Amino acid sequence: MSMDIVHWLRGLGLEHYAAAFLANDIDAEILLEITADDLVGLGVTSIGHRRKLLAAIAALRDGRGSFVAASPAEPMRREQDAGIGPNAAERRQLTVMFCDLVGSTALASRLDPEDLREVLEAYRAAVAAVVADGSGYVAKYMGDGVLSYFGYPQAHEHDAERAVRAGMAVVAGVGRLKAGGTALASRVGIATGLVVVGDLIGVGQAQERGVVGETPNLAARLQEMAPANAVLVAESTRRLVGDLFEYRDLGPVAIKGFRDSVSALQVLGESSIESRFEALRSATLSPLVGREEEVRLLLRRWRQAKAGEGQIVLISGEAGIGKSRIAAALQERLQAERPVRLRYFCSPNRRNSALFPIIAELERAAVFARHDDATAKRTKLSALLSQSGNAVPDLEAAFADLLAVPAGDGIPNLPGNPREKRERILSALVWRLEDLARQQPVLLLFEDAHWSDSTSLDLLERFGERVRQLPVLMVVTFRPEFEPVWIGQAQVTSVLLGRLGERETMALAGGVAGGKPLPGEILDRIIEHTDGIPLCVEELTKALLESNFLQEVSGQFILSGPMPSLAIPSSLHDSLMARLDRLGPVKEVAQIGAAIGREFTYDIVKAVTNRPDDRLGAELDQLVDAGLIFRRGGAQQTSFVFKHALVQDAAYGTLLRGRRQELHAGIAKALEELGGPLPKQDTSVGERSALLAHHWLRAEAWDKALAYTLEAAERARNLYARPEAINHYWQALELVERLPASSERSRVHFEILVSIVQLPGWRRDEKEEARMLHHLDLAMTDASEAGQTANLARLEATRGGILDDRTLLEGAIARAEVSGDKLAMAYCAQRYGDVLGGHGQFEASLEHFARAVEIYGTQGNRLRQSIVMASGGRCYNARAGKLDQSLDFAGQVRENADALNNAELRAWCAMNAEPYYYRGLWDEAVVAAQDALPVAWEIGEWPVIIFSSAWLALAYSKLGQADNAQRVLDRLFDELPVRAVKSQWMALPYAQIARAQIYLTAGNYSEALDTVYQALAAAVRRSFRLEEVAAHRVLGQIHEAMGDRAEADAAFRRSLEVLDDIQCPPELAQTLLAYGRFRRGDNAQEDRPLLERALRLFEEMKATGWIAETRIALAAASPAS
Repeated sequence: MSMDIVHWLRGLGLEHYAAAFLANDIDAEILLEITADDLVGLGVTSIGHRRKLLAAIAALRDGRGSFVAASPAEPMRREQDAGIGPNAAERRQLTVMFCDLVGSTALASRLDPEDLREVLEAYRAAVAAVVADGSGYVAKYMGDGVLSYFGYPQAHEHDAERAVRAGMAVVAGVGRLKAGGTALASRVGIATGLVVVGDLIGVGQAQERGVVGETPNLAARLQEMAPANAVLVAESTRRLVGDLFEYRDLGPVAIKGFRDSVSALQVLGESSIESRFEALRSATLSPLVGREEEVRLLLRRWRQAKAGEGQIVLISGEAGIGKSRIAAALQERLQAERPVRLRYFCSPNRRNSALFPIIAELERAAVFARHDDATAKRTKLSALLSQSGNAVPDLEAAFADLLAVPAGDGIPNLPGNPREKRERILSALVWRLEDLARQQPVLLLFEDAHWSDSTSLDLLERFGERVRQLPVLMVVTFRPEFEPVWIGQAQVTSVLLGRLGERETMALAGGVAGGKPLPGEILDRIIEHTDGIPLCVEELTKALLESNFLQEVSGQFILSGPMPSLAIPSSLHDSLMARLDRLGPVKEVAQIGAAIGREFTYDIVKAVTNRPDDRLGAELDQLVDAGLIFRRGGAQQTSFVFKHALVQDAAYGTLLRGRRQELHAGIAKALEELGGPLPKQDTSVGERSALLAHHWLRAEAWDKALAYTLEAAERARNLYARPEAINHYWQALELVERLPASSERSRVHFEILVSIVQLPGWRRDEKEEARMLHHLDLAMTDASEAGQTANLARLEATRGGILDDRTLLEGAIARAEVSGDKLAMAYCAQRYGDVLGGHGQFEASLEHFARAVEIYGTQGNRLRQSIVMASGGRCYNARAGKLDQSLDFAGQVRENADALNNAELRAWCAMNAEPYYYRGLWDEAVVAAQDALPVAWEIGEWPVIIFSSAWLALAYSKLGQADNAQRVLDRLFDELPVRAVKSQWMALPYAQIARAQIYLTAGNYSEALDTVYQALAAAVRRSFRLEEVAAHRVLGQIHEAMGDRAEADAAFRRSLEVLDDIQCPPELAQTLLAYGRFRRGDNAQEDRPLLERALRLFEEMKATGWIAETRIALAAASPAS
């Protein structure tokens, strides 16, 4: 057993020097004789670190310090394992590093076993020291292989980067070790991905924290592929570290055990990109949104600085809030002025490296290259300093020492006293700033000061003292935990960046999407989950765009299916988990809260955890103090809200499936037992039933979840929350399939299907239609086997209506008659009437609607009877030219709406505008629509909203109120939900036709043409014959206005051809009127017969407004023959 140098160094916080100590055979005896010069030779360039080491060595000599006898790597693992519970398995993103000693078999064949043991111990110690320095975790030693995790048990903000840097350091450190005079070599593979990690495997010394998933296998395979002294990374890791490093792309490679080829890259070294922000982002910056005022402020301060009144601007804000983006925007705006730029970038990995950001800036300014030798660097440094025209030997000595470049001839050495030497270097750096400012105004950017080393901060303070007398704008960015010394001083401006508002969030998301519109549901999720933090908005939007449930159609993105749960973008995962891991055992309370929801109450957490009040209160206090949750209320009546939705997602995401089920079951039981009011939850309508349904669903208690889901659906339906009700019904259908077959399941399945299809907007796309047909098939089979004839008839009628299958509908009507169930007869008659009406067979349609109205009346179902009157009865009588009957139905519906105090019926009264419009009573049409449309808007009765808006706009147009017509349609199409466009309701084509008509009246022919073609395509696709008629008529009018007479004539004729197949006097008369006016210009005396026929039809319908129009047209028509 050897003395553990590595553990001793780790106790000093200097374990990153372990590889150098081991490579130079520093043991306990030699350590006592180490001098300051020896430490420099070992690579300890930091004065502070040398002093710390020398003090610790002196303590050892005096007997005040001690070594720990141990295996070289075991102490680190013991410390890392401390605090990990026995049941600590979690789902989490992990970066896995697999290291292997190259040529170990050959070593074993030529070395004595004891010598080999020492070599392996030195190798493992070197790897373990590097891993520990990068805050990683050595999970397992496998002969000459070492498996390490970055991101467990403690996540850090940049774990993937830490892993890559560790891989490079391992290769370098192991390369300094020797065996029998020959340098050792290693190779490293690194991959990142989702795993389950933390299960204890084995016993005693063989115990380890296991990991399950594809990621460790990929890391191991990449290691096998790697050449000696090389680091290979997977694309999953490369995406997270961006361009912080330079790579050699090995392209897609076939890897054993992986079905698809895997992208692999060899890390060549750190990149030359100056800014971490630029390296971690794509080449194209995201749009600057919501920060114009801050940029204008910076530009004002720049103008003041240029005038000689130097300025300091302190920009603070939480991670991802946009500090670096504003700095980049400032540089963009000043590009034309070409100021001197001094850009200093701090790094989370270099906090202990004195003057790291300063050195990095000087190396960039001197254009040092990776392979430059000492002579080349000295030449470049001299050239840099000579640019001022005031080359001073003392300054060159200071910079040469700082950059570890041997000084040239005639350059004096710096003082040996460390304090004097430090002072000379800092003074030289201040002199450089002053010299540059004398030549030209300087923009000095010091980014991420919260990661700075103390010496750089000392220099920054000195800069701050001087810039007030110089033409310098000094911008310092930092997170809230950093406390700058200049606050409140003269010529200092503080800027605290806040989060974006909803409009700004939507604008930023749209910018990331390239200006192409995103679905409303997607934008809502982005707003909900990102809390206005720009980085989160960008990364979540990118992740959604890369997903497979968004597709680009006609220049906009649409959902290709139902909205899934959102996964946390891999680029944000580490920083979110780091905040949770710092909590230690208290993280469990955060996980329980996350399972409850974005907001949770004390009493529910108490019921689930069964913790004593003092302990639970202290743990919740820790979560509040850590800034993860807000507290509302007081004492034990308090509630808590996660500060960030993504933190909640991260906490919940770590839970394994079994634990999630346990928690949700416990939460549901607590909610049932506690009763009382609940805070608003992330559910469809925020009701107790929806919340309980959610938790029982997650607990996989399907029967309870179904019961509460149906309760939530009914409540939503009664509140006219149609989208929420539809979502609940769809969830109920999924739950039904999870239950075992039974008569009760068959009954519930039937009731859900009949309920959902009566809600407007249930069919959002073809996929949902296919899902509905699937469920109808299952339910029909169950009903047939159970001998439920009436139910089977209604299911067949529903299927027939969806598929436009008249044979199936006729069979359903016959089956309903056999069953003797009156309500089934009425339901099937209504469904068949809808299909016939859609095809323009209005007389046949009205027969079935009359049957439905009669049955509902005899059954005493006044509400259902009125709905049938309002829809098919009023509509198809109007379209059949029976305007008196249509208006009679309209009056009855109005009376019943008042008598029943029913909002749905009141909304349907807006449809009374249709018979008034067909009668040419434009004012009455406006009044009917205006009176009831607000109710339709309020309850979301979209078919009514769409149709009635079309009639209202057309009536306004007839009255010469073009602006009102445009306003009505603008609102309709602005607020029309995506589901309406995708499901192509019968109403939508008519609204498009009305819009085309309004565009035509305004002389906007291009928009009119595009819109009418959209309507025509939809009408033909769905076989909406009346809409096809109207679309061709308006198309003819547009071509007439554009002077395309042949196209116009063809469109009018096509409208008349379709009218030959349907019985619709109002539309026929309108087409005859329009065509007659058109033919008047042909001098063929064919216009008069068309107009006379139109007049006869209008007179039969007593369509007064149309009669007047037609008589005016006849007065100007060709003379009678």
